[in-house]
Amino acid sequence: MVATLSRARTIALALACLSTSALAQVADNAADFQRRRDEIRKRFVAAARANDTAGKLAAARDMEALEIAIREREGAGATGPESNPLAGATEVTAESGELARETPDDGLGPGANLRSAARTTPRPSAYLSLLASAGAQAPALSRGRVGPEVLELQKRLAALGFLTGSPDGVFGPSTERAVSEFQRANGLAADGEVGPLTWAALASGSRGGTQERAPRTGAQGTDLASLPFTPNAQALERARRSEIGRNVAVRTPVHEEEYRRASELTGVPASLIAAIHANESAQGTYRPSTHGPESGYGLDDRWVTTAWGNEVLARHGLGRWERGTDTPQSRLQSAVIAAEHLKRQARSAGIEVDSQMTSAELAGAVTSYTAGGGAGAKALRKGGSWMFDLADTNPHPRHPGGTSRLPGGRTIRVPPSRKTGLLRWDTLLPLVREELP
Repeated sequence: MVATLSRARTIALALACLSTSALAQVADNAADFQRRRDEIRKRFVAAARANDTAGKLAAARDMEALEIAIREREGAGATGPESNPLAGATEVTAESGELARETPDDGLGPGANLRSAARTTPRPSAYLSLLASAGAQAPALSRGRVGPEVLELQKRLAALGFLTGSPDGVFGPSTERAVSEFQRANGLAADGEVGPLTWAALASGSRGGTQERAPRTGAQGTDLASLPFTPNAQALERARRSEIGRNVAVRTPVHEEEYRRASELTGVPASLIAAIHANESAQGTYRPSTHGPESGYGLDDRWVTTAWGNEVLARHGLGRWERGTDTPQSRLQSAVIAAEHLKRQARSAGIEVDSQMTSAELAGAVTSYTAGGGAGAKALRKGGSWMFDLADTNPHPRHPGGTSRLPGGRTIRVPPSRKTGLLRWDTLLPLVREELP
């Protein structure tokens, strides 16, 4: 009996020593995390004050790596600092330059409501959280800016469901619209420019309002959210009765899967892809000998080379371009290349192709596709062109003249004329959208 009690005391003592050792280790790790976190914050503040973008990015990367390490420890059941090492770092005090911390507490214990919010709010970006921490040193961003800070802004807007398309580091029209929408949702002045208040709201992960915000329609490239113009009623009715208009009603459902798949891959609205297909080949009904060197999307080999097409397809995992074969694979490939070419041409005119385009941007985009970026920029400024004219009751475009590519590679001069085999986009898009609900 005595021996049994002795063994029990020995085991209890050993367990107590083990528990104390483990707790000491946890405490050491927590203190280390806190020390490293504070060091990184100070580095970021110093870089922000020196306007050192590279230094700020390096500090943000280090903070993200630290956050990952903390999450891994939490996943293993360890007790450490709160799950978000950036939470509560909201300002730099003017007197000391040290980061002030305010950790909200709802009575459930330190950081409890932070963990609850994490279930419905995207984890704050280390970079944006540190920018918010730097307050006055946060960069002011507006349309025309290019660089890594714009890229971080776009990533955050996309994560919160306000931006469509792929972040590219260029503050263009679609980024400006996304910023304005975010600002309205969060009770800020909707000027489309990013200052300290907007940075702070972005860093907090707020979607605005009282309920979680769903991603914007079109974020996966489904279609235009709505038509941003009212068609000319007389022109639209004439377009509906035209041969190409009747063809749209029949052929659009046949190719719907092709359009939507290309849209999902590229982010270009499906109705824009269908409109290109309709005007360039009556949606694949022209005989191959008369509709150019590929599968129905008017990809003139003077401007869209096979090499560039293959680069596009490689990015989307679609193999090598089966150009001109008119197989189902080649049609999908050409749809994707046409969508990317539209984006490329429109961007040269200062237009971002997405689901929230304005009437003027649509005019500029289609004009860029058919006549180049210079003509597209002019159409954007004027709000219309020969391919987009709400005042014209004739739905067929008045082509200004130019050149065209024939099968076999011969280039011919095209005189100015009314093109009865085409429809302007202000009449074509409404017809296409009726078939792509």
